[in-house]
Amino acid sequence: MAFALTKAQFRSVSFQNPAYKAGVQEVVLIVTGATTDIDLDIGDIAGTFWTAAILNATYGAMSALVLAQLQAVVANASYFRNFNCAQLQCSAYLQAASAPGATQYSLTTDTYGPNLLMASGTAPIAYNIHLFYELAAGAFPISANYNIT
Repeated sequence: MAFALTKAQFRSVSFQNPAYKAGVQEVVLIVTGATTDIDLDIGDIAGTFWTAAILNATYGAMSALVLAQLQAVVANASYFRNFNCAQLQCSAYLQAASAPGATQYSLTTDTYGPNLLMASGTAPIAYNIHLFYELAAGAFPISANYNIT
């Protein structure tokens, strides 16, 4: 696996209207990989993605810190709200119901967010992933930036 988590940001987003007020934690993950890296299972902390990210020689220590922060976010969240990934959603990639073919991906969710599965040889090599978590009442968002330059 060639996955590398090269940058992460944790920030607060607030959605409000007269009848609704919610704190939302946004987590931005900048990820690189190879076209044969097909299991981007961010939601499974013992899965392929986090294992590869933490074992990465350059970014591994930072990735372990990001995972710890993500676990803290989930502990303060009521639920995982949604995610955005322009490399999948605003390109030629289509969501498949089951095993993906070329330029397709399948999606499931787990405790920590989305699990994306792509077809080998056609997976993107870079991802800008935005994860959104609805915070529990009274919970404060985490604000942090991780970047190695």
